[in-house]
Amino acid sequence: MKTFLTTPNQYGWDAKIKLVWLGQHSYLFRLSCEQYVRTHGGTPDIPTLDDFLCQANTCWSGLGVIDVLAATLDIPESQRHDLRSWYERHTGYFRVLSVQVPRMEVQNILNEESYTVRVDERARRFQAHRLVFGGLVPWDGEWYWSGMQRGFTTVTEEMIAQVKQDFRVQAPQIVYRYCGDLAAKARELVGKHYQQFMDYHGKDLVMYPDGHTMADDMRKFHQYQFDSAPKEKVEAFLKKHHLRQPSPKMELPPDILECDDGVGVYCNEDEGQEIMTSFDDVISGFRKHGQGLREDESEMIRQLLYSDAISPKFVRALVQEYGDASIGSAFLIPQDYDKHYLEYLLRRYKGHFYRKRYPSLTIVDTPGEASSHPHL
Repeated sequence: MKTFLTTPNQYGWDAKIKLVWLGQHSYLFRLSCEQYVRTHGGTPDIPTLDDFLCQANTCWSGLGVIDVLAATLDIPESQRHDLRSWYERHTGYFRVLSVQVPRMEVQNILNEESYTVRVDERARRFQAHRLVFGGLVPWDGEWYWSGMQRGFTTVTEEMIAQVKQDFRVQAPQIVYRYCGDLAAKARELVGKHYQQFMDYHGKDLVMYPDGHTMADDMRKFHQYQFDSAPKEKVEAFLKKHHLRQPSPKMELPPDILECDDGVGVYCNEDEGQEIMTSFDDVISGFRKHGQGLREDESEMIRQLLYSDAISPKFVRALVQEYGDASIGSAFLIPQDYDKHYLEYLLRRYKGHFYRKRYPSLTIVDTPGEASSHPHL
């Protein structure tokens, strides 16, 4: 195994072979890989495995396969940086410009940027001017295909325009990886939304007794946003969507709307709103400062840490107000233990928040407007 791990890494696929072994077969990750496959369709196909290898974080450390491999291989810092960036695969639709093995030139139809891709003889199946869907990762100044590629034989300009629109709406956080202007606009809108949330509520964490009360207040907040927006932008929005008046619709999942044991809403200034149900047990547990927690209170505090959709900032907002003693109690950590346990738990269960993040916001065509999707 030492011989295998010390073989040259001249090409991106040299590192990818090691990544596949480490993620799928090593004792560090194989059980996590099997669990990931079970929860994502049950079939260890190439797209599922590539998702696990490149972007999943394992709960025993909060690190991904790419992080551990990057620290293991004896490679230059530039290659280490490339490998650690593979969670941000440039996934999208690419127009083939030319194929001249060992390289091919493609153009991302979303940002119209060109990529020089290192390929082998199998790339001859790609034909110029055709469209390919896939993901690209960097290695030593070139790009490599990661996962599976899907080719399209006949694509009209009308179809391309529709694909561009659909992909921006359906996968905005992927598009923001390589469309810096859209990412900047989304961050600006999230910042504006955060300031409006703070102006309206006076704080970034709000609690409601049930889902219907939360929905009613969200309608009032959205109305507040419309009332504070420039009149010409509101009129343009109404005209585009054929509305007589700005009456925002609230479409919430039934489990949130019907929740009757407390809802917590945290406005993350970097990403948007995060929502947690059964919040009464979380708060009552925190208020006990680690003493005499009921099992349901301990369980909901653990769920706060386990949840992929709840950010470390949400947790720290609660800790700032109530302290972290109840978190220690819920995880059976003695109170005289090293106080770094909170950072360890956050890093372990919320490792994906320690990578580069993008707003959960979709930019639409209407100037100055956007539709946001809160973390649920």
